[in-house]
Formats: sequence, C-alpha cells, structure tokens
Amino acid sequence: AEETKEEIILEGFLASEPGESARPNWDYSSNPNRDSPGETMEQIVERIKRHLFDNAITLDDSAVTTIPMKGCQTHTEEDHELNVDSERDSKEPAEGHERTRENQTHPSRFWTRIIKSWTDASSFHRALFLTVAALLCAAVIILSSGLATGSSRSDMNGNIENASIFENPCNEEPSQLEGNAKIRWNIARDIVSSITPREALQNETSPQRKALRWIVCNDAISSRFLNQRDDQISSLHNRDANLAQLSQYKRTQTTTRYGFVNSGNSSESQILRRYILATLYYSTSIDGPWHDDWNFLNGNEHECSWHKIYKRWNFQFEEVDPAGIVCQTGPWGDILLNDEEIVVGRLTVNFRIKNNLTGTLPPELGHLIDLADILVEQQEHLSGSLPPMMPNLTLIDSVSILFNGPDFGGEIPKSLLELPSFTYLTIKQNAGSWSLPDNVDRISPNITNLDLSTSGFRGTIPRWIYESNVVVLDLAFNEFQGPIFPEDEIIDFLPRIELLSYHGNRHLYGTLPDALGRLGGT
Repeated sequence: AEETKEEIILEGFLASEPGESARPNWDYSSNPNRDSPGETMEQIVERIKRHLFDNAITLDDSAVTTIPMKGCQTHTEEDHELNVDSERDSKEPAEGHERTRENQTHPSRFWTRIIKSWTDASSFHRALFLTVAALLCAAVIILSSGLATGSSRSDMNGNIENASIFENPCNEEPSQLEGNAKIRWNIARDIVSSITPREALQNETSPQRKALRWIVCNDAISSRFLNQRDDQISSLHNRDANLAQLSQYKRTQTTTRYGFVNSGNSSESQILRRYILATLYYSTSIDGPWHDDWNFLNGNEHECSWHKIYKRWNFQFEEVDPAGIVCQTGPWGDILLNDEEIVVGRLTVNFRIKNNLTGTLPPELGHLIDLADILVEQQEHLSGSLPPMMPNLTLIDSVSILFNGPDFGGEIPKSLLELPSFTYLTIKQNAGSWSLPDNVDRISPNITNLDLSTSGFRGTIPRWIYESNVVVLDLAFNEFQGPIFPEDEIIDFLPRIELLSYHGNRHLYGTLPDALGRLGGT
C-alpha cells in the first residue's frame, strides 16, 4: 500500500514503513465518521490477505483487528465503538489494554466468529463435528442413567450413601472373588451397620473396617450371598418392586442350610456372625498376628470350623480342647464343623490356649446372639474389659476369665449379670484389677456361681449379691473393704450357700450372723 498510507495492527504486529514506531500516534480529533473517497473495508482486508500470502504468512480473520483508516468510504457502528475505545486508550494506556481485550472477547463477536467458522468449514469438518458432539451427548446420557440406577438400587437396599459406590474396597489387595466388590461393599456395610457405628467403619485402621473389608474381598461364603442379593435386588428393581417387597426379600433369604437355633438360617445372619468373629480377630491382633490363627478367617469354610484341636483333658469338651470357635448341638453336645446336617445349638469363644492376643474384646461380641460361653485364659497382653451384652443373648450362661495379664480388667457389665440365662461367672487368678457394679436392676434368677478370687477386686461387697440365688460365693484374696454383711441379717441368702469364702480380704470387718452356724452346706 504505497500509494495510500494505511496502517493495520495485526495481533501486535504493525504493517508500516520501516523505521516508524511500532504503534503510531493516531489522531482521532477529527470526525471519525467522515466520508472520503477510497477503498471499502472489505477491499482493504482482502488486499492485506493477498499481501501476507505473497510473503508466506498464514493468518485467519480472527487474528486481524481492524481500525479506522483514511480513505475508507464506509464506517460501521463497530468501527465507531472501536474509535471511542482507542481514544480512551490514548488517554489511559493502562486501562486501554484491558478494554481492548474486552472488545475482542465480546459475546456477540465470539458467536459471530463461531458462525463464520461453521459457514466456512468444509462438509467433512461439519460431519466430524456433529459426530463428536453426538458421541459426547450419548456418553453423558449413559453416565447419568448409570448414576440414577445405582442410586435407586442403593436407596432400596437401605439408604446407602451414593458417594461410596465409587469406593474401591479391595484396593490394598485385589479380590479374587467373582462379582462386583463395590456393590458387595455397600450391601455388607448396610448389614453390619446395624451393630457397628458408621464412624468405626469409615476408620481405615479400625478392626471393624478391616473385618468389613475381609467380608467383601476375601470371604468366599459371605461374598456368594452378597452377590446373590445383588442379583435379586437387580431383578426386583427391574420389575419395579417397592420397598416392602425388598424388605420381605431380605427377611426370607436363606442359606438353604439348617442354621442356628437363635439367629436362624438367613444369609444375613451368617454374614453378620462372620463379621463379628472377624472383628474379634482383628481387635485382638493389634500388635501383630496370633501365634496360631486357629483357622480363623478361612473364607472357604464355615465359621464353626474356625478352631484347632488340642489334645488335653477338658471339663467342658472332655478329652479335646478345640481352641477358637466351637459349635455344639447343645450343652455337652457334639462339636459341629458346620450346619449342613443339623441345627447349631450354641457357640463358644474358647480362647484358653496362650496365643499372643493383643488388644481388646470388641463391643460387637455382645451382639453375637448365638453365644453361650466366653472362655479367656492365659492371654497376658489382652487389655480392656468385657464388652456389654445385648438383651437378646438368651443362650449365654458362663464367662470364665483366668490367668490373664495386668491390663485386662474393669467393671463387670451389668448387662451380663441381668441376662436371664446367665449362671456362672468365674474371674480368678488374674493380674488385672476388677470390680463389681454397685447396683444391678434385675439380677439373673439363674445365677448360682460367683468365683471371683485373686483378681484384684476392690470396693465394697454390693448388696445385690446377697439378694441373688448364688450358692457358691468365693471372694478370697481380693481387696474388698467395708462390712462383710449388710446391717440387717440376710435370712434367705445363708440357707442356700454351699461355699462361702472371704479369706485374704484384710479390710473387711463386721460380725458374722448367727444363722451362719446353721448352714447345711460347707
């Protein structure tokens, strides 16, 4: 453009005569809309394009920012706006750059360029764009449908948190079991949440979380039932089943085995039972695994087989001592390995072989409704106390705590002493400190034996002992203090006594009642 001097700013580059400044000092004092003979705007832009093409420069329309120039016949409304902005630029340089960017990104100009690009695009590029857009829309629809389905199935299965659907519960050691581990996780968590707070299940290091992960990722028996439930719920969901139908399904789903007397034969009860026993293992292996696993956490075998047989004379199991979990048909009944041929009558936690148990007995143990006996002996590193027992433990009749370490102790839970079936409490020869509750609302009418010798018991002898039906009361070699008997005579208590021992309690005092000399027992 030698005949008429025009200058254009091209994305920060100025086409001008050599030696001139990079940004000319435009004079906008004159009327910007005046008409002068010359080229039109379109002609100027086309000429610049040809000039750039001849000099091997590639540039599209979006890279060109036009400004009003002398010799143009027409001036658009946009040109006028740009003139005003440029005039402000000359007065306020700092603000001018920002306004120029706003002008270039104005919404109307953006959509104008989009429309122009679509108009100029070839048919091939248009078809490619439409194909990509269709695929993206389809992906969004599929993802939305999947989330909605997962949410519906989760809600019908018990208000399961939708966010947890995307958890990978088996991330530490990939599961070799069939089925969807994420769905199993949600169903299993719904089951065990009935006895374990969600906070404990969310804690990565808690025994409860580890037990739940084992149920989902390593327990073949539980996972089979969880996968079946997933299939059934999916089928019911596809038939638009309501919540009542799903609840009825959860109550009636069975293992097709005989099950247990108390908990029945539903798959949910077996999952819950295996979860409680897995929690018991993880809670008592805090500082490392047991010396012998006693076949615990065998995911391919029934929980009744989680024990190891030791050959020794045992008052309860005769010539053998199955350390671990023992299932029987009833008191003094046969030892069972499963429930495939007969109903299991009772379950015993038999931890009487020294086995490096470290940690505490978990509260979930108090929910094991098939539990009949708790036997804990020679566990020097066990800590804590006995967990509270739930009222629905209608089978438990004995607890025996012998020869354990100094960190295992505490108050005997009232809930244990109030269970109607409870009969024998033996806590003797322990290094820890134990105590009796001051008050028991409803002492078990069947309790007959309180053998509490040499276990660091402190405090006063509570009155409820003398109001119970005990016939054996051994409180020897403890640190009880206060009166031996209440101030009023216990007439009903003494005639039933067969063994009574306070020996070695140096801080007891009082007068023996006259009725004591008329005892018919020892």
